[in-house]
Amino acid sequence: MTYYSNSSYIKSYDDNCIYLQLHNLIHAIKYIFYIQIFNSIGNSTMSLCSDEYVYYSNDKKIVSYDIVKMSNWKIHYYYISLIDREQSIDVVTVSNNNKQIVTYEVWTCFWSPKSFIVESQITWTIPKLLNDPNISKNIDFINANDLRNKIAFTYRGGLPLIIKVLAIQKAGALGIVIVDNHENSDYLCHSYNQSCLPGATKALGEGFGRLDKPKLWSNLKIPVVFILNSLANELATYIYNIKISNISNTDDTFIIHDEL
Repeated sequence: MTYYSNSSYIKSYDDNCIYLQLHNLIHAIKYIFYIQIFNSIGNSTMSLCSDEYVYYSNDKKIVSYDIVKMSNWKIHYYYISLIDREQSIDVVTVSNNNKQIVTYEVWTCFWSPKSFIVESQITWTIPKLLNDPNISKNIDFINANDLRNKIAFTYRGGLPLIIKVLAIQKAGALGIVIVDNHENSDYLCHSYNQSCLPGATKALGEGFGRLDKPKLWSNLKIPVVFILNSLANELATYIYNIKISNISNTDDTFIIHDEL
């Protein structure tokens, strides 16, 4: 469970401990707390995690707040790197100063910047529903703020890729990973070639989308890569211990603005 509260804050700290004032803790629920730093240019990775903490309430209900003493902090975080020359995603995990790197092959878009190394955490795009009255008409994603300064993962879906790519770029993402998906798993890509994305073959040194009209991609400023569904599942399992879907139910309601 991920817990957010504007009323949670670091009350005090010393060399060994951090004291958190946390609201709305639930009886007998196990928590692990992370620290993330925010400033005017964005937010950092979730770089610290605590030991497990379980709150017990006498009345077994949500309480107004509690002061939690967190000690024995452990460095544990991950980030991913998109690398142009290797056409790969490196997932870097650091735990107690031990670094481990796992690499996944991707296919770079022909129109991406020709030289790039981008490092950040992952955020999956969550497109808003069509005509959602609770979301601004100028926002394409429910989690638009979370995409800023992150590497955005998004499903391939049925829309032209450039539509999604420019919308994600507009939200402030540093890079984009397009995950292959199809409602029928028999039609998923198994290699990076013309049967997957017509017009190019990775083995020949060709970036996907190379036959598209240049004008379509002229506003692209960030790297875009494509990953097989099977590899995306391996990556998601490695980081989150979850499986991802072959399909995306939100693709058909994605908002297309005139400026795209």
